[in-house]
Order: sequence, then C-alpha cells, then structure tokens
Amino acid sequence: MAHGLGRSNDRPGTVPYGGFIPASAYRRTESSGCDDRVPRSATYRDLGCRGVGSPAAACSDLNRRPDVRACLVLFFAAGWPCVASAVPVTDAEGRRRQRLAFFDDANRGRAVILDHVYDIVTDDIFLRLDEMVPGGEVFLKLEGLNPAGSIKLKTAVGMVEDAERSGLLAAGGRIIESSSGSLGVALALVCVGKGLSFTCVTDPNASRHSVRLMRALGVDVVEVDRRDANGGYLGTRIDYIRQRLHHDPGLVWLNQYANPANVRTHAMRTASAILREIGRVDYLFVGAGTTGTMMGCAMHFRRHSPQTRIIAVDSQGSVTFGHSPGPRYIPGLGTSRVPEICRPDAVDEIVMVAEEEAVRTCRELARRRGLMVGGSTGSVMSALSRMAPDIPEGSRIVAISPDLGDRYVQTIYNDSWVSSTFGSDADLTEAFMAISGETGH
Repeated sequence: MAHGLGRSNDRPGTVPYGGFIPASAYRRTESSGCDDRVPRSATYRDLGCRGVGSPAAACSDLNRRPDVRACLVLFFAAGWPCVASAVPVTDAEGRRRQRLAFFDDANRGRAVILDHVYDIVTDDIFLRLDEMVPGGEVFLKLEGLNPAGSIKLKTAVGMVEDAERSGLLAAGGRIIESSSGSLGVALALVCVGKGLSFTCVTDPNASRHSVRLMRALGVDVVEVDRRDANGGYLGTRIDYIRQRLHHDPGLVWLNQYANPANVRTHAMRTASAILREIGRVDYLFVGAGTTGTMMGCAMHFRRHSPQTRIIAVDSQGSVTFGHSPGPRYIPGLGTSRVPEICRPDAVDEIVMVAEEEAVRTCRELARRRGLMVGGSTGSVMSALSRMAPDIPEGSRIVAISPDLGDRYVQTIYNDSWVSSTFGSDADLTEAFMAISGETGH
C-alpha cells in the first residue's frame, strides 16, 4: 500500500523532493507488483511493493514482463529512493516496446539516456486551458516538444519501422515522401538516425524554416509550384512522386495518405496516451490533414472510450470531407485530394475553420498565454471556441496541438504576411493588430 500519498480525487498528495502529485496522476499497474494505485513519479519509500533487492534488479525484472507501462513506474528496492522511467526502444527483432531505465539519488537530474534522437517523444504534456469552456476542463496536448517539433515524429517512426519490418525498406534504403513540412522534418531525423536517404517533395506553402531544417539535415528537397485541379499542391506532389517511382523503382514511397501504419501509430501512441494520462474524455478535438492522427484516435477511442465525441477540424478550402476546394496558405490541415485512409463516418462532427480565424486564435493564445502555436492548433482551438457554448458543464475536453509556432514567425505572426495573404479588410486588419498589441485597444 502507498503511504502518505493523496487518495482523494480532489486533494493532491505530497511526494519527496518538494513535489506534489494529484490523485488523477495515479495509474494502476500490475507489472510493479504493487498492491495499490501507483503515481507516475515518486520514490521507493512511498510504496511498499514485493520483491526486488536493487534498482538494477527491479528494472531487469520488470523489463522481462510484457506489460511495462509507458509511464513512470514506482517500485520498491531495499528502501532506496529511485524512479523508473519507461522509454521506447526497438528490440532485436525490430519490434517497438517499452524498456525501463532508472536513476536514484546519485543520478538525480540526469536525463534518461536513449540511443536515437527519434526515441525522444513526449506523450504526456498537457496545458490546462479551462477558460476556453466555462464550467469544463480543457487540456491541450502539446505535441511539439520533441526534436522534430511536431506530432509527425511518431508518424515518421511508425511508418519507417513498419516498412523495415515488412522488408520493403532495407538498410541504406532510399525514401521519397510528400510533405508540407512537419513530416519532412521528422523523416529527416529518422532517416539520419537509421542511415537512410530521403527526398521530400513539398510546395510553396511549406514553412521556409522547415525547408531549411530539412536541407540542413541532408534531405533532397524538391518543391513543386504547379497547382492541381482543386487549387492545391498535393495532387502535383503525388504526380511527381509517381513519375520518380516509374523511373527509379528502388525508391520507397511511404505514402502517409494511404499507409495504415500512420493510423496504427496514433492509435497505439497518441490516443492511448490521452486516455492513460487524462482518463475520462468527453470531447476530443483533432485536426484533419492526412487524417492519420484523426483516424488513429477514432480507432482507439471507439474501442476504449466509445462515449467520447470526436470532433474533426479542417480548413476551409479543403476537400477532405467533401467541401468545395479553395486556396489555402497555411500548411498542416486540409488537402486538395481525399486521403485514402480517411473515413468521415469515424468522427461525430466536422468543423470547418477559415484560415483567418485560425490566425486570430494563434495570436490570441500568444498574447494571453505566451503560447505560440502553429496554424493547425489555431484551427482546432477556433473550433473548440465555436462549440464551447454547447458543451455541457462538467465536461472534460482534450484538444491536440500538432506543433508550436516557431516555424510560423514569418507567416502567422508576421503582420505583413497576414495583410498580403488575407487582404486589407479594415475589420480583419484591426483584429490582427489588436491581438498583437499594436493598437491602444
């Protein structure tokens, strides 16, 4: 049983080193051999468990078990203070699993040591934004706090390792993929780490920052500039890839728009992390780009939390859900052709957001909360704000933020770009200026 730790759903319990853990942070775990719920972080002294005699022995014992959880696990070892952390690794057979690493008082403050940069994924960081829905709880899942800067790092790892397992991708292989920026950066990191070469096919809407990052990592970046039949660039990018494959069959196209591994990755990682960390979720707001995140979340929530209402958010001008095509300028959400993995009936509601509205929301979050986010997050939070009056009091809401705003300083957060892109409408210009603090309003 745990000793001296909070049991109430309302009252936090203290842990050593001056920290506090809310009762909502407790997770039941069988692998630790503990008799009660286990906080994600604490020390051995807080919980009496059965068995092991040293931190190394404890980790060794738990690593032999199949049910190691992707959260911090507390266990007892001779009364020594120590925290165990579950980190993602690839085993000898190429399978993804969790492995426990530990540190004790002698090593406190030292990071868990990983072998690959693409294993550094933070899936348990949420920002509370309850003011968005009066009477409710709002958690913004921040996916941009990894080396690739976006949720697409999980997509990249999932698709590449699936291709490796299937034999489609061998050592030293060559990948080609279409991306508006974020997946390209993520694949660049993964390919460098695995010794693969990578060609990214992108377009003028891609963040210049992302393009420079990819080139700095040795990626061959090809930028198409001809719009497709629906006014976007996706069809043109895919046509280019097909031409390259015809002339060079040795290239491997991961095809995020049709790849089931894209969906599975977000079911196993993104969606499961939300339910593991937050628990009950009444509403989930998720943006729709390739729809990999959306479909993965729908797959997992329909099985494990069927009562959750899933709200898909898309950009006006996108054809993903059958709407009329139109020009779009912000990368991330929306498509000019329907992704093969998309199943619109998997979600409960679809909200279309104008890019101007997304930009307003991005700037408002920066001004009010000091949080700079990308256009996809602006769209998702705009949809949440629009639906807030209809969300019942006491609801628990999760919104997914795919990336942060550093890549959009020259676009979303640049007044000149905003004015030249969306026009000089007086009301719109005044709203942008007010949000960025450039008027006396």
